[in-house]
Order: sequence, then structure tokens, then C-alpha cells
Amino acid sequence: MPAETSTYIMPSAFRDDDSCPENNDHEATGGLSVVSRVVFGQNYQRSPLKKFGLAIMVLATAGATCAFVSRSLPANQVAPESAGALTELGEEKKSKGKHKDKKHKKDDDKDKCGEPFSKCGGTDFEGKPCCQRGCACIKKSEFYSMCAAPQGLNKCDLDEAKKMDKKWRKKVRPLKKHAARKALHYKTKQARADKLQKAFVQAKSDAMNALKKAQAAKAEMDKQNATLKAATKKMHFVGWEKDQALMWWATADNENNKDCGGWSGDCTASKCCQHGCGCIVKNPFYSQCGPPEGETSCSVANARNSAKKHAIKATGDKDKFAAKDAKKSCKDQIAKVKGQKEAVEKLVKLHDAAHKEYEKLHETRIEAENKRDHSKMVAEKAKANANKAKQKIKLAQEAADSW
Repeated sequence: MPAETSTYIMPSAFRDDDSCPENNDHEATGGLSVVSRVVFGQNYQRSPLKKFGLAIMVLATAGATCAFVSRSLPANQVAPESAGALTELGEEKKSKGKHKDKKHKKDDDKDKCGEPFSKCGGTDFEGKPCCQRGCACIKKSEFYSMCAAPQGLNKCDLDEAKKMDKKWRKKVRPLKKHAARKALHYKTKQARADKLQKAFVQAKSDAMNALKKAQAAKAEMDKQNATLKAATKKMHFVGWEKDQALMWWATADNENNKDCGGWSGDCTASKCCQHGCGCIVKNPFYSQCGPPEGETSCSVANARNSAKKHAIKATGDKDKFAAKDAKKSCKDQIAKVKGQKEAVEKLVKLHDAAHKEYEKLHETRIEAENKRDHSKMVAEKAKANANKAKQKIKLAQEAADSW
């Protein structure tokens, strides 16, 4: 059965002018404004319902075509955060986009290596720690590093940088030898300082021991000297008591001696008195006869009692009150004082010898201390020079590594 072609023109009432404004544009993009349909068999009349469905299908096809065309055409891109933000003139705001561009630019700058004489490291540096090819990032201090161009140039040069690398590496070798000599010199001086330190410690110990011996000898000497003073004091006491006992014993024996002075008489020349009176010294130029101390009158009995009392004080024994006992006690006390004096003199000699030994060892200690201090100062200076040489090697090596 031959095919028949029927043409259907879309009624104007069903056209979608908003989706596709012009038919010519719509047809140019492949859209359909006329539907051609091949109908097999005889012609037939379309019902209104079928026409309406066909119109809907045509409209859907046209809308899809317009959407495809709008996506394929070029359009300005708008940042999501700026989308829909319009000015009074209907233009989109681009402030946020500009800030974002600046931020990207700043991040890009961070990723770039430094130009000559620019900062490439140190405190608060946030960029990339590198320099352009042909320059080196030289550390000036812990706070600052700078991109340096080869010597004599104001720009980066790779060939010259290689020469600088060779130059610095050549410079490192003699610096290492120099540093080794300085290190050996420091080691030698430090060894001497340590040796002198030990000598000083020994000299100080010897001086301190000698000082202790001298101090002990002085303490013993002082103790013995105190004993001597006490013995000497007692000797004077015993001697005076002995003299008083002898005087009163003589007074009792001179009861009727007319050659001696009478009561209250002058006995400066004769040194004796009668009637139990004693010759009492009033001053260096005059002596007078008078009763014993504590008595109001002179008598032989009073004289004998006074003689016994002084003799007992001299001997320290109540049964020994004779004149000879007083003399013996005084003689014994004199001998004791002499022995104490000899002991003191011996201790004085020991103390003087110990003190001289201490002075000698103290001088040795002072000398050892001065040598120790000087050697220590020399060793510290040598250490500083060794560290300085080591630092030069480090800087040269860093410079060589940087180039």
C-alpha cells in the first residue's frame, strides 16, 4: 500500500514563545516547528485529543532543544559566593572575587624563589626558602637569610655560582687544617691547665694541713701559757705569805731586842720591831712598827698566831706552819713555775716552726693558684680560638653548600 505523507502545522496557540522566541533560531538548532508524519494506509482525520497530545510532545521537544543550546553557548562565570549579588545598575559585585585573586597572587608569590638581595629565611619568614638559579640563600644570622648574587654581580648567574661553589669548597680545606691545629693547641693547653689544677689542689691541701698543725700548736701553747700564768700568780702569793710568816716569826724572836724599833717606831732601816710588833711597809720610803692585821695591839702571842696563819696559807697545809715549811713551799712553787715556763717556751718553738711551715706552703699554694689561673685563661682563649675556627668552617661549608 503506497505511503502517504501528511503535513501538520502547529497551531499558534500551542507554541512556546518563552522557551524558544523565534522559529528560525529553533529550526537552525535542529528543533522541529513542523511535524512530518508518514501515514501508512488511507488518510484519516485526527481527533482533538490526539492533536492536543501531539502539541504537548512538540512543546517538550522544543524546550529540551532550547536548554541544550543555552548550555552550549559561552557565558561569564560568576563566583558562587557572588552569584545573585547585583548592584543598583544590575551588575554583579566582584569585590569578593578580587580579594580571592589577591590571595591567590600572594600564595603564588610564596611559591616563587627569591630574587637577588631578597629575604629567603629567618625569623617570621613565610615564603619559600630558595633563590633563583644562580643565586644562593646565605644565612646572615638566625634571624635573617638573604639571596646573594655571585661576587661582583647584581643578578643571578649559574656559571658564576658554580665558580663560587668551587671557590668556597677550596676555601674549606685549609680552614679544616687550621681548625685542627687550633683544636690540638687547645687540647695541649687544657691538659696543662688540668695538671696545674691538680697541683693547686694538692698545694692548697698541704697548706691547710700545715695551718691546722700551727693552730693546734698555738692552742696547746695558749693552754700551757695559761697554766704558767696561774702558777706564776700562785708563786707570788706563796712568796708573799712566806715573807709574812718569816717576819712574824722573827718578830716573836725579837721580843726584847733593843736594836729594833718600838711600837709605832720607825723600822725603815732596821727592818725589825720589839714587843711583838711587825715592821709594816707604809710606802717605798717608810716602814713603821705595828700590830698584825686585824689586831689592835702588839704582843708575842699575836705575832706567833699571825706567823702560823701566813705559813699555812703558804703551804696549803694546816699542819705545816713553821718558817721552814713556808720556805720549802715557796721554793717548790718557784720550781713549778720554772717547769711551766720551759714547757711554754718549747710549745712556742713548735708553734713558730709550724707557722713557718704553713707560711712556706701558703706561698706555694699562692704560686700554684696563679699558675693555675694563668693556664686556665690560656686554655679558655685557646678554646675560643678553636671554636672560632670551627665556626669559620661551618660558615664556609654552609656557603659552599648554598652555592
